[in-house]
Amino acid sequence: MRKIILLCAAMAATGARAEDAGLVETATFWYVHAIGLAAECPTWKVDISRAALLLKTFKISDDDYSDGGKYHDLFMKIAGTIKPKIQRAGEAAACVDAENFYGPNGSFVKWLMDRN
Repeated sequence: MRKIILLCAAMAATGARAEDAGLVETATFWYVHAIGLAAECPTWKVDISRAALLLKTFKISDDDYSDGGKYHDLFMKIAGTIKPKIQRAGEAAACVDAENFYGPNGSFVKWLMDRN
């Protein structure tokens, strides 16, 4: 959550818009990465309300990731890159990454994921 707040503050200071490609790509990466980790690690899940806040912050709707949506191709590209890497690393690594990147003290987005 802190990461989202810091990113919003940086956007305001630089005049960046939430729709800027780099910011959308970063938010999409975080979202897809968290989903992939949750799929591989049964002890962690994506917090839907926090994921919705993340997407809303960057003006991304669920429809944007659907077939024909504005960011569908980006979502699929990132998922296609991340999923095999997470699967190769295995369950234990996915659980460690879920906690380290998206857990209470996550370095990417705090609290984007919770323990089941």
